[in-house]
Amino acid sequence: GGTATNVVPARITLTGECRSLDPERADAVKETMDGAMRAAAVARGGSAEIAWTREYVGFSFDEDSEQVQWVARAVREVGLVPKTFKTGGGSDGNIFAAAGIPTLVLSCGMGSVHSTSERISIEDLHDLTDLVHAVTRDLAGA
Repeated sequence: GGTATNVVPARITLTGECRSLDPERADAVKETMDGAMRAAAVARGGSAEIAWTREYVGFSFDEDSEQVQWVARAVREVGLVPKTFKTGGGSDGNIFAAAGIPTLVLSCGMGSVHSTSERISIEDLHDLTDLVHAVTRDLAGA
């Protein structure tokens, strides 16, 4: 865009993203976004150059999978209650999973994630430390 607040720029750059655990859904949403941006530009006498980059793909495990059950045992071992849920978020886990490395992402109990109010309690950090210890101990066969 422009550098002054009272000037309409000749060109702008817009950056965004489109995520879904379902690749077909992500492609459908991407096409809808693509069409809306092009139509909006043309309706106002402009044009749109759009480039998409797939940063990562989603992944998931069944609740009864060996990996989920293994971590659930470790969660119970440290006195917590296992709870599974899906997110549309991205992490290093997406990269590992795409490389064929079975990966689960453990939540750390954060609140107001990705905001200026993001937080985590000291107790949750201690619980996460205990959980990581239990998981790695079990993984090592100790």
